[in-house]
Amino acid sequence: MKKGLYVLLAFMVLAVTLTFWGNEVYAKDYQIKKAEFDVEFLEDANVKIHEKWTVKYDGEYTRFFRSFPPSTVSQIESYVEIEMTEVTVNGTPCKYTTDTETRTAYTYYFATDEIDWFYPASSETVTFEATYYVKDLIKEHNNKAVMAWRFISLGFEKEIENIEIRYHLEDDMNMSLRNINRNGWSGRRENDCFVVSSNGNPSTNLLMVSVETDLDAVDGPLPAVDTDNSLQYAEKALQGDTGGERPREKSWLENLVTDWAVLFLIFGPAFIVVSLFSRKKSRKGGGSGSGCSSCSSCSSCSSCSSCSSCGGCGGSD
Repeated sequence: MKKGLYVLLAFMVLAVTLTFWGNEVYAKDYQIKKAEFDVEFLEDANVKIHEKWTVKYDGEYTRFFRSFPPSTVSQIESYVEIEMTEVTVNGTPCKYTTDTETRTAYTYYFATDEIDWFYPASSETVTFEATYYVKDLIKEHNNKAVMAWRFISLGFEKEIENIEIRYHLEDDMNMSLRNINRNGWSGRRENDCFVVSSNGNPSTNLLMVSVETDLDAVDGPLPAVDTDNSLQYAEKALQGDTGGERPREKSWLENLVTDWAVLFLIFGPAFIVVSLFSRKKSRKGGGSGSGCSSCSSCSSCSSCSSCSSCGGCGGSD
Protein backbone atom coordinates (compact mmCIF):
# COMPACT_ATOMS: atom_id res chain seq x y z
CA MET A 1 0.00 0.00 0.00
CA LYS A 2 2.80 2.38 0.90
CA LYS A 3 4.55 1.68 -2.38
CA GLY A 4 1.39 2.64 -4.23
CA LEU A 5 1.20 5.92 -2.34
CA TYR A 6 4.83 6.64 -3.11
CA VAL A 7 4.19 6.01 -6.78
CA LEU A 8 1.14 8.32 -6.70
CA LEU A 9 3.15 11.05 -5.00
CA ALA A 10 5.95 10.73 -7.52
CA PHE A 11 3.44 10.90 -10.34
CA MET A 12 1.87 14.08 -8.96
CA VAL A 13 5.26 15.77 -8.55
CA LEU A 14 6.19 14.81 -12.09
CA ALA A 15 2.86 16.02 -13.44
CA VAL A 16 3.17 19.43 -11.76
CA THR A 17 6.74 19.80 -13.02
CA LEU A 18 5.80 18.90 -16.55
CA THR A 19 2.77 21.22 -16.41
CA PHE A 20 4.95 24.25 -15.71
CA TRP A 21 7.44 23.03 -18.29
CA GLY A 22 4.59 22.58 -20.75
CA ASN A 23 3.39 26.12 -20.19
CA GLU A 24 6.85 27.32 -21.14
CA VAL A 25 6.71 25.18 -24.26
CA TYR A 26 3.28 26.54 -25.19
CA ALA A 27 4.32 30.15 -24.56
CA LYS A 28 4.14 32.03 -27.82
CA ASP A 29 3.88 35.52 -29.19
CA TYR A 30 4.07 37.47 -32.42
CA GLN A 31 5.17 40.90 -33.54
CA ILE A 32 3.70 42.94 -36.37
CA LYS A 33 6.86 44.36 -37.87
CA LYS A 34 5.20 46.51 -40.53
CA ALA A 35 1.87 47.38 -42.13
CA GLU A 36 2.01 48.93 -45.60
CA PHE A 37 -0.82 50.41 -47.65
CA ASP A 38 -0.75 51.50 -51.30
CA VAL A 39 -3.67 53.68 -52.38
CA GLU A 40 -4.77 54.65 -55.89
CA PHE A 41 -7.47 57.17 -56.70
CA LEU A 42 -9.77 55.84 -59.43
CA GLU A 43 -12.65 57.40 -61.30
CA ASP A 44 -16.16 57.77 -59.91
CA ALA A 45 -15.03 58.24 -56.30
CA ASN A 46 -13.52 54.75 -56.02
CA VAL A 47 -10.13 53.81 -54.59
CA LYS A 48 -7.91 50.76 -54.87
CA ILE A 49 -5.99 49.67 -51.77
CA HIS A 50 -3.25 47.09 -51.49
CA GLU A 51 -2.15 46.21 -47.98
CA LYS A 52 0.78 44.12 -46.78
CA TRP A 53 1.36 42.89 -43.23
CA THR A 54 4.73 41.53 -42.13
CA VAL A 55 4.32 39.40 -39.02
CA LYS A 56 7.04 37.59 -37.06
CA TYR A 57 5.77 34.55 -35.16
CA ASP A 58 7.29 32.84 -32.14
CA GLY A 59 5.19 29.69 -31.82
CA GLU A 60 2.39 28.18 -33.84
CA TYR A 61 -0.56 30.12 -35.27
CA THR A 62 -3.08 29.37 -38.00
CA ARG A 63 -4.79 32.69 -38.65
CA PHE A 64 -4.19 36.39 -39.07
CA PHE A 65 -7.17 38.67 -39.37
CA ARG A 66 -8.22 42.27 -39.30
CA SER A 67 -11.50 44.14 -39.44
CA PHE A 68 -12.68 46.92 -41.71
CA PRO A 69 -14.51 50.07 -40.60
CA PRO A 70 -18.29 50.17 -40.87
CA SER A 71 -19.60 51.78 -44.05
CA THR A 72 -21.52 54.42 -42.10
CA VAL A 73 -19.00 55.61 -39.52
CA SER A 74 -19.37 59.24 -40.58
CA GLN A 75 -20.67 61.03 -43.63
CA ILE A 76 -17.26 61.70 -45.12
CA GLU A 77 -15.98 58.17 -44.31
CA SER A 78 -19.00 56.37 -45.77
CA TYR A 79 -18.67 53.99 -48.70
CA VAL A 80 -20.88 51.60 -50.66
CA GLU A 81 -18.92 48.34 -50.50
CA ILE A 82 -15.53 46.65 -50.42
CA GLU A 83 -14.69 44.37 -53.32
CA MET A 84 -11.87 41.93 -52.55
CA THR A 85 -9.87 40.97 -55.64
CA GLU A 86 -6.65 39.25 -54.54
CA VAL A 87 -5.33 37.69 -51.33
CA THR A 88 -1.91 36.10 -50.79
CA VAL A 89 0.28 34.63 -48.07
CA ASN A 90 4.03 34.84 -48.65
CA GLY A 91 3.24 35.71 -52.26
CA THR A 92 1.16 32.57 -52.82
CA PRO A 93 -2.44 33.20 -53.96
CA CYS A 94 -5.14 32.14 -51.52
CA LYS A 95 -8.50 30.59 -52.33
CA TYR A 96 -11.72 31.89 -50.87
CA THR A 97 -13.41 29.65 -48.30
CA THR A 98 -16.39 29.76 -45.99
CA ASP A 99 -14.88 27.07 -43.76
CA THR A 100 -13.37 29.06 -40.92
CA GLU A 101 -12.98 26.08 -38.58
CA THR A 102 -10.55 23.90 -40.54
CA ARG A 103 -8.21 26.81 -41.34
CA THR A 104 -6.74 25.22 -44.44
CA ALA A 105 -3.41 26.67 -45.57
CA TYR A 106 -3.54 29.36 -48.25
CA THR A 107 -7.23 30.06 -47.93
CA TYR A 108 -9.02 33.19 -46.81
CA TYR A 109 -12.43 34.30 -45.64
CA PHE A 110 -13.86 37.73 -46.32
CA ALA A 111 -17.04 39.32 -45.03
CA THR A 112 -18.19 42.91 -45.13
CA ASP A 113 -16.28 43.78 -41.97
CA GLU A 114 -13.37 41.32 -41.73
CA ILE A 115 -10.75 39.36 -43.63
CA ASP A 116 -9.10 36.18 -42.33
CA TRP A 117 -5.89 34.72 -43.77
CA PHE A 118 -5.34 31.02 -42.94
CA TYR A 119 -1.81 29.69 -42.83
CA PRO A 120 -0.01 27.35 -40.35
CA ALA A 121 2.80 29.66 -39.21
CA SER A 122 5.47 28.13 -36.99
CA SER A 123 8.18 30.43 -35.61
CA GLU A 124 8.67 32.29 -38.88
CA THR A 125 8.06 35.63 -40.57
CA VAL A 126 4.97 35.69 -42.78
CA THR A 127 3.59 38.32 -45.17
CA PHE A 128 -0.17 38.69 -45.58
CA GLU A 129 -1.43 40.73 -48.52
CA ALA A 130 -4.81 41.79 -49.89
CA THR A 131 -6.00 43.99 -52.75
CA TYR A 132 -9.49 45.47 -52.79
CA TYR A 133 -11.65 48.29 -54.12
CA VAL A 134 -13.60 50.66 -51.89
CA LYS A 135 -16.49 52.18 -53.81
CA ASP A 136 -17.66 55.78 -53.39
CA LEU A 137 -15.09 56.57 -50.74
CA ILE A 138 -13.79 59.86 -52.19
CA LYS A 139 -15.98 62.84 -51.32
CA GLU A 140 -16.25 66.45 -52.39
CA HIS A 141 -15.83 68.85 -49.48
CA ASN A 142 -15.02 72.57 -49.63
CA ASN A 143 -14.07 72.31 -53.31
CA LYS A 144 -11.57 69.56 -52.58
CA ALA A 145 -11.51 65.82 -53.21
CA VAL A 146 -11.20 64.21 -49.78
CA MET A 147 -10.45 60.62 -48.79
CA ALA A 148 -10.93 59.72 -45.11
CA TRP A 149 -10.23 56.09 -44.24
CA ARG A 150 -9.57 54.03 -41.12
CA PHE A 151 -6.55 52.00 -42.18
CA ILE A 152 -6.48 50.37 -38.74
CA SER A 153 -9.90 49.69 -37.26
CA LEU A 154 -11.07 50.24 -33.72
CA GLY A 155 -9.90 47.59 -31.29
CA PHE A 156 -6.68 46.58 -33.02
CA GLU A 157 -4.66 46.47 -29.81
CA LYS A 158 -1.60 44.58 -31.02
CA GLU A 159 1.35 46.93 -31.47
CA ILE A 160 2.42 47.64 -35.05
CA GLU A 161 6.08 48.60 -35.12
CA ASN A 162 5.95 50.60 -38.34
CA ILE A 163 3.14 51.85 -40.63
CA GLU A 164 3.53 53.40 -44.05
CA ILE A 165 0.74 54.63 -46.34
CA ARG A 166 1.59 55.50 -49.94
CA TYR A 167 -0.90 57.45 -52.07
CA HIS A 168 0.08 57.02 -55.72
CA LEU A 169 -0.26 60.31 -57.60
CA GLU A 170 -1.10 60.84 -61.26
CA ASP A 171 0.86 63.37 -63.33
CA ASP A 172 0.89 66.74 -61.53
CA MET A 173 -1.52 65.66 -58.84
CA ASN A 174 -0.90 67.40 -55.52
CA MET A 175 -1.93 66.06 -52.14
CA SER A 176 -1.80 67.17 -48.53
CA LEU A 177 -2.50 65.65 -45.13
CA ARG A 178 -5.83 66.90 -43.84
CA ASN A 179 -6.44 65.04 -40.57
CA ILE A 180 -4.85 62.19 -38.64
CA ASN A 181 -5.50 60.97 -35.09
CA ARG A 182 -1.78 60.62 -34.29
CA ASN A 183 1.00 62.86 -33.07
CA GLY A 184 4.48 62.79 -34.56
CA TRP A 185 3.43 61.42 -37.94
CA SER A 186 4.36 63.13 -41.19
CA GLY A 187 3.07 63.48 -44.73
CA ARG A 188 5.61 64.07 -47.49
CA ARG A 189 6.06 63.84 -51.24
CA GLU A 190 8.35 61.06 -52.45
CA ASN A 191 8.63 60.85 -56.24
CA ASP A 192 5.16 59.93 -57.50
CA CYS A 193 3.73 59.18 -54.05
CA PHE A 194 2.41 61.11 -51.10
CA VAL A 195 3.64 59.15 -48.06
CA VAL A 196 2.18 59.17 -44.56
CA SER A 197 4.23 57.21 -42.04
CA SER A 198 4.64 56.55 -38.36
CA ASN A 199 8.36 57.42 -38.59
CA GLY A 200 9.21 54.29 -36.65
CA ASN A 201 6.81 55.06 -33.80
CA PRO A 202 4.89 51.94 -32.71
CA SER A 203 1.14 52.25 -33.11
CA THR A 204 -1.94 50.54 -31.72
CA ASN A 205 -5.69 50.79 -32.18
CA LEU A 206 -7.68 52.95 -34.57
CA LEU A 207 -5.80 54.90 -37.24
CA MET A 208 -7.82 57.39 -39.31
CA VAL A 209 -6.08 59.32 -42.07
CA SER A 210 -7.68 62.03 -44.20
CA VAL A 211 -6.00 63.52 -47.28
CA GLU A 212 -7.15 66.00 -49.90
CA THR A 213 -6.36 66.91 -53.49
CA ASP A 214 -7.78 69.15 -56.21
CA LEU A 215 -11.21 68.26 -57.58
CA ASP A 216 -10.00 68.16 -61.17
CA ALA A 217 -7.40 65.53 -60.22
CA VAL A 218 -10.16 62.93 -59.82
CA ASP A 219 -12.27 61.77 -62.76
CA GLY A 220 -16.02 61.58 -62.49
CA PRO A 221 -18.56 63.10 -60.11
CA LEU A 222 -17.97 62.82 -56.37
CA PRO A 223 -20.56 62.59 -53.61
CA ALA A 224 -20.68 65.95 -51.85
CA VAL A 225 -20.66 66.29 -48.05
CA ASP A 226 -21.12 69.37 -45.92
CA THR A 227 -19.04 68.47 -42.90
CA ASP A 228 -15.83 66.61 -42.12
CA ASN A 229 -16.10 65.18 -38.61
CA SER A 230 -13.89 62.14 -39.23
CA LEU A 231 -11.30 63.21 -36.67
CA GLN A 232 -13.89 63.89 -33.98
CA TYR A 233 -15.54 60.53 -34.61
CA ALA A 234 -12.20 58.75 -34.40
CA GLU A 235 -11.30 60.41 -31.11
CA LYS A 236 -14.75 59.68 -29.71
CA ALA A 237 -14.52 56.02 -30.74
CA LEU A 238 -11.27 55.63 -28.81
CA GLN A 239 -12.92 56.70 -25.56
CA GLY A 240 -13.79 53.42 -23.92
CA ASP A 241 -14.66 51.30 -26.95
CA THR A 242 -12.94 47.94 -27.14
CA GLY A 243 -12.53 45.12 -29.63
CA GLY A 244 -9.93 42.70 -30.87
CA GLU A 245 -8.20 41.88 -34.12
CA ARG A 246 -5.40 39.40 -33.48
CA PRO A 247 -4.75 35.68 -33.83
CA ARG A 248 -6.46 33.88 -30.94
CA GLU A 249 -4.08 32.34 -28.46
CA LYS A 250 -4.92 29.47 -26.15
CA SER A 251 -5.58 30.60 -22.61
CA TRP A 252 -3.51 29.33 -19.71
CA LEU A 253 -6.50 27.23 -18.61
CA GLU A 254 -6.77 25.54 -22.00
CA ASN A 255 -3.05 24.79 -21.95
CA LEU A 256 -3.32 23.40 -18.42
CA VAL A 257 -6.18 21.09 -19.36
CA THR A 258 -4.25 19.92 -22.41
CA ASP A 259 -1.14 19.28 -20.32
CA TRP A 260 -2.98 17.19 -17.75
CA ALA A 261 -4.84 15.23 -20.41
CA VAL A 262 -1.56 14.31 -22.11
CA LEU A 263 0.07 13.43 -18.80
CA PHE A 264 -2.85 11.19 -17.82
CA LEU A 265 -2.74 9.34 -21.13
CA ILE A 266 1.01 8.78 -20.80
CA PHE A 267 1.41 8.02 -17.10
CA GLY A 268 -2.09 6.93 -16.09
CA PRO A 269 -1.85 3.33 -17.41
CA ALA A 270 1.65 2.94 -15.96
CA PHE A 271 0.45 4.10 -12.55
CA ILE A 272 -2.47 1.64 -12.60
CA VAL A 273 -0.19 -1.27 -13.56
CA VAL A 274 2.32 -0.41 -10.81
CA SER A 275 -0.44 -0.10 -8.23
CA LEU A 276 -1.99 -3.45 -9.14
CA PHE A 277 1.42 -5.13 -9.14
CA SER A 278 2.26 -3.74 -5.70
CA ARG A 279 -1.08 -4.88 -4.32
CA LYS A 280 -0.71 -8.39 -5.76
CA LYS A 281 2.79 -8.73 -4.37
CA SER A 282 1.59 -7.62 -0.95
CA ARG A 283 -1.13 -10.26 -0.95
CA LYS A 284 1.28 -13.02 -1.95
CA GLY A 285 4.06 -12.57 0.57
CA GLY A 286 3.10 -9.95 3.00
CA GLY A 287 2.37 -12.18 6.10
CA SER A 288 3.93 -14.88 8.28
CA GLY A 289 0.93 -17.21 8.13
CA SER A 290 2.65 -20.47 7.33
CA GLY A 291 0.44 -22.59 9.52
CA CYS A 292 1.51 -23.94 12.87
CA SER A 293 4.81 -25.45 11.87
CA SER A 294 6.36 -24.13 15.06
CA CYS A 295 3.82 -25.93 17.19
CA SER A 296 4.40 -29.69 17.32
CA SER A 297 1.07 -30.43 18.97
CA CYS A 298 -0.99 -28.74 16.23
CA SER A 299 -2.15 -30.92 13.42
CA SER A 300 -3.82 -28.11 11.57
CA CYS A 301 -4.44 -24.37 11.69
CA SER A 302 -7.92 -24.99 12.95
CA SER A 303 -6.54 -26.42 16.19
CA CYS A 304 -4.12 -23.56 16.90
CA SER A 305 -6.55 -21.80 19.16
CA SER A 306 -6.04 -24.44 21.83
CA CYS A 307 -2.28 -24.54 21.54
CA SER A 308 -0.57 -22.11 23.85
CA SER A 309 2.82 -22.55 22.22
CA CYS A 310 1.62 -21.64 18.71
CA GLY A 311 2.22 -18.16 17.44
CA GLY A 312 -1.19 -18.15 15.74
CA CYS A 313 -2.38 -18.77 12.24
CA GLY A 314 -1.16 -16.00 10.04
CA GLY A 315 -2.05 -14.67 6.74
CA SER A 316 -2.44 -11.32 5.13
CA ASP A 317 -5.78 -9.82 4.53
